[in-house]
Amino acid sequence: MNESRRFSQDRDHMFDLEKTSRLAELFQVSREQRNNAWLDAFFDTAWHASLEVAEPPFFQGPDTFTYARMHVPEPGKPFQSNSLSNVAPFAVERGAGIAIFRSPAATEPEFVLSMGRVDSLLLYDSWRGDPLDVQEIAEKSEAQAKDEHGMETFTAQKETQILVGSPNVTLLPAHTAGMLHRHLTAGWHMADPRIALMIVPGMAPSRNLVIGRKMSEFPDQATAARQTQALLWYLPPARSLVLMPESWTTDQMRPLTEFFQMPA
Repeated sequence: MNESRRFSQDRDHMFDLEKTSRLAELFQVSREQRNNAWLDAFFDTAWHASLEVAEPPFFQGPDTFTYARMHVPEPGKPFQSNSLSNVAPFAVERGAGIAIFRSPAATEPEFVLSMGRVDSLLLYDSWRGDPLDVQEIAEKSEAQAKDEHGMETFTAQKETQILVGSPNVTLLPAHTAGMLHRHLTAGWHMADPRIALMIVPGMAPSRNLVIGRKMSEFPDQATAARQTQALLWYLPPARSLVLMPESWTTDQMRPLTEFFQMPA
């Protein structure tokens, strides 16, 4: 195991009851006071804390996504110990997030991690996302324009060199590609979802995953924004996902199936 990792998967560090007590204390802080310092403390504590997995372990959240339910065990009662760090790999492979509750009887989660947030902890040893994306966003002096629906727009200048290619396995792991494919075929009714990588120096982050559907193919901008933003649930925070430019054709893109299974 890599001991230099902040969020390691070393089983010698998992199932920590002292961190369970600390997590219970953190949950006493009101939601309005949970700032970045609280978030850092939460992730450092929750990752290896001894928690219980509910039975059944998975449930569908109000956002329609699947979550594994974990909770702080009831004090003084025996329980089957587990840890967020132990459950995380199984959750992302299944296409699930993780919801942590303050007790077995709690009906509302204290903290919810999307699949992409869990994957960020595993891939990048950070809850903030890919360090390259995070750095580019932090260094950009001006915020990019967003429309009333929260979608960012970008108009390339003539001298801007836009690079188009295919994402590698770091940007698009097999489990993420598989979940995007399932969402796009079932939810967007796309028979052959395709994807590309577009690098635009003027954007932050500059690396953008491109989904093979144009804005003009949606009923309206509000629908496009809502459906596109939902896809971000599968991706690490700070990752950028854009719709296919109107001038593109899908033959410029690769089928998503190529990223998680061999062609038949």
